[in-house]
Amino acid sequence: MYPLEVFYDGACPLCAKEMAWLAQQDRQQRLRLRDIQAVDFDASAEGLESSALDAQLHVRDAKGQVWQGVPAFVLIYRAVGRTSLARVLALPGLAPLWQWGYRHFARHRYRLSAWLGLTDSCGQQCRRD
Repeated sequence: MYPLEVFYDGACPLCAKEMAWLAQQDRQQRLRLRDIQAVDFDASAEGLESSALDAQLHVRDAKGQVWQGVPAFVLIYRAVGRTSLARVLALPGLAPLWQWGYRHFARHRYRLSAWLGLTDSCGQQCRRD
């Protein structure tokens, strides 16, 4: 299963903060964080579509299977030892609610970042919709 390649939006301040936290938690080095906004990142070279990557977080496991959204977070949290959080996100009765909430978050992540007062790497408030 490991390592997990985590494809995330590094231009989103909230997303970047989460990935920095996950990197600190990743004591067994099970995650390979890949910023889809990096200049040298090419989605097609990875066999992925940039529009899909931009829509929500993706994870590719060591076997090549791609996971998206909440199921991807479940794998990530298990990988870094946050199993309680992973179990809550994987609860069958709540999974559809988490997925709906995550899709809403992902669609509005730049607005939420600005609302929370987070800034991008240039120190500017994020204004992308």
